Amino acid sequence: GNYTVTVTKDGCNSLPVTTQVTVNPIAPVIATNSSPVCEGSGFNLSTTSSSAGATYSWTGPNSYTAVVQNPAISSSTLGMSGDYIVTATLNGCSTKDTTTVLIKPVPVATAASNAPMCDGATLNLTGTSTVSGSSFAWSGPSGYSSNAQSPSIPSATSVNTGSYMVTATKDGCTSQPATTTVIVHPIPATPVANANSIMCDGSPLNLSTASVLNASYSWTGPGGFTSALQNPTINPATFIHAGYYSLRITVNGCVSEKDSVNVKVNIIPKIGGYASPNDTICDGTLTTYVAVHSNGGVNPAFQWYKNYNPIPGATALVYSTSTLKTGDVFYCTMYSVGVCTDPVVVSTDTIFMVVLPIITQPSATISSVPAIPQPNRLVNFTAHVTNGGPDPKYQWQLNGVNQIGATYATWSAYNLQPFDKVNVIITSNDPCAISKTASSDTITIGFPTSIYNIEETTSFNVYPNPNDGNFKITAANIAAGAVKLELLNTVGLVVYKEEINTVNKQIDHDIKLSGIASGIYLLKLYDNGAVNTVKLTIR
Repeated sequence: GNYTVTVTKDGCNSLPVTTQVTVNPIAPVIATNSSPVCEGSGFNLSTTSSSAGATYSWTGPNSYTAVVQNPAISSSTLGMSGDYIVTATLNGCSTKDTTTVLIKPVPVATAASNAPMCDGATLNLTGTSTVSGSSFAWSGPSGYSSNAQSPSIPSATSVNTGSYMVTATKDGCTSQPATTTVIVHPIPATPVANANSIMCDGSPLNLSTASVLNASYSWTGPGGFTSALQNPTINPATFIHAGYYSLRITVNGCVSEKDSVNVKVNIIPKIGGYASPNDTICDGTLTTYVAVHSNGGVNPAFQWYKNYNPIPGATALVYSTSTLKTGDVFYCTMYSVGVCTDPVVVSTDTIFMVVLPIITQPSATISSVPAIPQPNRLVNFTAHVTNGGPDPKYQWQLNGVNQIGATYATWSAYNLQPFDKVNVIITSNDPCAISKTASSDTITIGFPTSIYNIEETTSFNVYPNPNDGNFKITAANIAAGAVKLELLNTVGLVVYKEEINTVNKQIDHDIKLSGIASGIYLLKLYDNGAVNTVKLTIR
């Protein structure tokens, strides 16, 4: 309206002055919104003002602005939560109001499982959500459902194969479905383990089973045997390979029950043979050939061969004949069925015959060095044998008496006397000799024609005598500057010898013999052709 003012001073009034005042009405405003809503959903901002001619402006989070009275947001984000302010302007007068918008997060769900798996195992489903405190809803094959976050299906079977979906819900906001595919593989059928039913030591062991699509194979057996082959072979098999062999197969990670086969390894048939009395015989000897066999099975068949040709009718373990000659060859074969995988033919070693002629009489002669032996000199005798066989036996005789230890083809003696007679008796080991023994001719020791001990004043002494192998010898009137000393045992063998230098035709010398046997010995001193002899006893 109009307002008039008058000013008064000291009783004097001014003229009235009038001014017009206009008070414009404001536009009343109340801000509202359609939240809370789930992330991604739209929401509306609105006011209750209906003042004609009023204008409106909105501000909000993330620099949001709008100049309509009731703006609409078609798709929300979490960042749109917050206070929204609306300003209403009418005739230059403004009013404001605030409304709070709440955008709720929508969970993101994931689904997982422990598949693929084998029939009979427990199926474990696992659900997760990006929003804590979410609830879950599962669905799957054959009408399956569950509200657990991570449910389990014990003893799963092939009907549980398929897709499983899960959603997560929080404050009314539900995620998109998450899917996991579950495959439940069947357990493979138990395989059948096979092996060759009859086999022998040294033969191949063949293990086998039927082929299964996409299968892997696992064999185990004695002695730590393993194989991943469908049909493994052990070649050669021995006794250590006998026992149970087990097989499992695996298809899609699923392992079958095992099957086993018992493998027996037989001893291979063997046959040996020999000739009786021997494979070396005398002409006309009846010879029996004998076969000895083992592990031949039931009713093995035998066949003897002569010179690589079968002998008609010689089908027993024993065959005899006396019509043989050197070079004949004999052997026996054995045919066995049911012992090894295949029929087995084995053979004895080949027997090569040697047929010796009949020898009527062995003989022997002897010779000596020197050719005319003299008494008290070393004489070497040698026997020469005819028809004595490969290893004849010898016995030397002195004056018809066997000499101890004189049983070789040669014999040496020192202590022979004039007119002693030496011969040898030989015994033939020729199996075909009719007479086994023969005596040689005789060698007679001659009479000495030289003079010994020319000076006859040589003094040759030994003391102590008897002794233990340690003794002293003395000699005087020695003709030579050096003499030879020899010690002989009772069979004439030299057991010790030494050369001694004389001093002024004399000897004073110590002898030490270690390890010498007790007995009677002859000590000979050779002095320029003369021989001085002393009998020595060692205890």
